[in-house]
Amino acid sequence: MERGFPARPLNALGVALLFLLMNIEIADFFSTGEALAFNLQGSLSQDLAYTLGWGGFGLALLLVGLSKESAAARWASFALLGVTIGKLFLHDVWRLTLLYRAAAFVGLAIVLILGSFLYQRHFQSRGGRS
Repeated sequence: MERGFPARPLNALGVALLFLLMNIEIADFFSTGEALAFNLQGSLSQDLAYTLGWGGFGLALLLVGLSKESAAARWASFALLGVTIGKLFLHDVWRLTLLYRAAAFVGLAIVLILGSFLYQRHFQSRGGRS
């Protein structure tokens, strides 16, 4: 950047724009007619598409934060993953049947355990730096 303009605000705005564009694409896919409509109380497939999109975006942000050693990106990814897990538990899972609900909890538990293991292993290999 020219004249010492900090790149962090631009990086944050870029990430926010990517997140917004991802949500617009999901809304556009499920919209009917010519108008774009954000419907967070839509069909189960639409709700799960938002949840999967947010989770994938959060994981990608975590990987970027780990590779670039950016604490801000890691914290932002934790916040987004927390919101995603909250949405999954409080909204999406209760619309599933009992068997699918149990499978969703087991799958989420496996993903969270593997994620915490990989995150801890990454920082042990770096000498404990956060």
